[in-house]
Amino acid sequence: MFEGLKKFLLGKPVRRGLFLTAWLQLGRAWWQLRRRPVREVLAGFGRDGQDENAPSFSPLQLETADAIGRAVRAAAGRTPWPSSCLVQVLAAQRMLQARSIGGAVYIGAAKQGERSEFGAHAWLKCGTVFVTGEAGHEAYTVISCFSWSPTA
Repeated sequence: MFEGLKKFLLGKPVRRGLFLTAWLQLGRAWWQLRRRPVREVLAGFGRDGQDENAPSFSPLQLETADAIGRAVRAAAGRTPWPSSCLVQVLAAQRMLQARSIGGAVYIGAAKQGERSEFGAHAWLKCGTVFVTGEAGHEAYTVISCFSWSPTA
């Protein structure tokens, strides 16, 4: 435990800031999902469906998206509340939007188990870069996609 704290305190200030922001955004997203129906939360993302004219991303934007993804994943493992894939998507989306970076959220479903129960998964991408939810996404069929454009 103290090794992790030492590593955090001695880390780069930018990474510490991203981690703390991610941790706070994860809490905010978890609380939001407890208070509102998922469809209302997802309605805030913007248009449904992939934008055929999706914006191209600069190398700096892709690097920032990747750093946000790493921060969200790291913080998600250190929260006292469950930070599911959807909670991580919401947190990362807010962090990207605050930096005027667009992206797309994918919601997928798949049959799981012997009783044909359905499982769900959410992931977020900026162009070809997975920000959150890459692990296991290929096992799910995309049932919905929400995208947003960067704000100037």
